[in-house]
Amino acid sequence: MGPQVELLEQVLASIGEAYLVGSAVWAPAAADRDYVLQGDPLGAAQLLASSLRLRWFVLDSARKHVRLQLGRRTTVDIAPVAEGGISADLAQRDFTINAMALPLPAKSPLLDPFRGRVDLREGLLRAVSEGSFQLDPLRVLRAIRLAAEHNLVIEAQTRAALSAAMPLLASIPGERIRGELWRAFALKNWAQVAHTLTELGLWKCLGLAQEAVPQEALLRTYLVNLRRAEGAPLPSVVPRASLEQGAELAVVVLAGVVLASGTIRSFARQLAARLRMTRKEAALLEAILKAAVELQHLSDADPEQTFRLLSRFGRGAFWAAAALGRADALAAMCRLSPIPPGVMPSGDDLMQRVGRPPGPWIRQAAEELAAALSAGRLSSKEEALAAAVARYGQATHSTGSAEQRAHRCCS
Repeated sequence: MGPQVELLEQVLASIGEAYLVGSAVWAPAAADRDYVLQGDPLGAAQLLASSLRLRWFVLDSARKHVRLQLGRRTTVDIAPVAEGGISADLAQRDFTINAMALPLPAKSPLLDPFRGRVDLREGLLRAVSEGSFQLDPLRVLRAIRLAAEHNLVIEAQTRAALSAAMPLLASIPGERIRGELWRAFALKNWAQVAHTLTELGLWKCLGLAQEAVPQEALLRTYLVNLRRAEGAPLPSVVPRASLEQGAELAVVVLAGVVLASGTIRSFARQLAARLRMTRKEAALLEAILKAAVELQHLSDADPEQTFRLLSRFGRGAFWAAAALGRADALAAMCRLSPIPPGVMPSGDDLMQRVGRPPGPWIRQAAEELAAALSAGRLSSKEEALAAAVARYGQATHSTGSAEQRAHRCCS
């Protein structure tokens, strides 16, 4: 715990009766720290922001729930103690391991009315009450994430209650579901999370059209394929990620869900809208699905065909090949190389050498030449220009044997 956290807790304790609650009680290195305060959280946030120079905002104005950003990765949530005091507050929490509290500033004694410490020692995740999931159905997803994140087993009665509460997720705002899913898929064992969600039938419980339900056996196959590809080195020609790992993997898994449903366009649109995906997330989802459709029409993808897929769909082409288990396409990507600077002819180069005016042929020629250069079938700018002449017009300069080799590469 750093000096900023210590100072923050001293300030909270000076305002009124205050407690550290949630996972930070039993996992001191947790990135999220939750506090409850017998006082005004809004005033506390303003005081803390001023004295520690922190950013803050209101999470829930009705509940007076505020959040402060402490450094790059640590978030601090402050909420009022529930009516009835700390005992009543802990009784309303999700799981026994999160229903413990440490009074500030001494952090002693530990308040543990539901034997959360015992469950933690035994590796169990147990709901505080039978109605825990009815109070907040999002706890269904949180349970799965916590179990995967901390290697816990969901206790039998809790798992039964969790399963029964799955349909209630249809009433939860999409941005809350998205937030919990994205956190879960940022874990190292994200595949375990995806398998558990599939076993519990999450995809049927999001309030989407019934005909969009994925085939579970097919989805499991896609998930196994994705897990295998995720652990392998990425081909050098695959573009860099534009999303954080958790967000990208979440979109990739959801693409597998869509592919397994067989109703690609309608389901994808519904899913993106339901989960309030960002533009980049929705674009990656669309790219994966379009690349998958094209791959399904290629019986044996060669390097140049694969390059064209990468050019059009970026990382979406890689993830599509991975999900479908297309070893041929993945191997072809590995045989591609980045095109060295100055080797790829420009549009002006092509018009001058071929002797044709501007037109759609330039784009087509550029795509063909880039694919051939990346695949190693052409090795220089001169060979690329000669190939363009052989395919699209008469050479204006003598190109000799280079033109003959290029014709074989692009024909």
